[in-house]
Amino acid sequence: MSPPPTGRPLPPTPPPPHLAAVALGAAAGGALRHTLSHRRSPWVVVAINIAGCGLLGAASASTALAGTGAAAAAGGRWARVPPALGPALTVGFCGGLTTFSTYVLAAGRLGGGERLAYLLVSNGGGGLAAVLGGTAVRRLGL
Repeated sequence: MSPPPTGRPLPPTPPPPHLAAVALGAAAGGALRHTLSHRRSPWVVVAINIAGCGLLGAASASTALAGTGAAAAAGGRWARVPPALGPALTVGFCGGLTTFSTYVLAAGRLGGGERLAYLLVSNGGGGLAAVLGGTAVRRLGL
């Protein structure tokens, strides 16, 4: 980054809020992915990604509800949710659990029709799981 026109350096930028919670979530998600995918089957990666997308949809819907003034004003269970929990679950844990690089590597190991099936199931299944996870959380009022 270049200095401002006055020639003075810019002040240091503070770290994003909840950075430690996101890092811990990412470590846990990455460790779980590594543990589950040690068999090196590309289809294990599909299952992990679809499950992670469902969890991400559910976590996104529930943390969105937690941030509403109505939920906090009602004094319900979401009034006590720590603000770092949303980023820790969504960006951290789900980001560490599901990974585009693993998905692409696994697709590259397959050939022909199996690669196409893998890509279709991963994308379609992941998108559907995210929508269903979010819908379930909203319907349950979580």
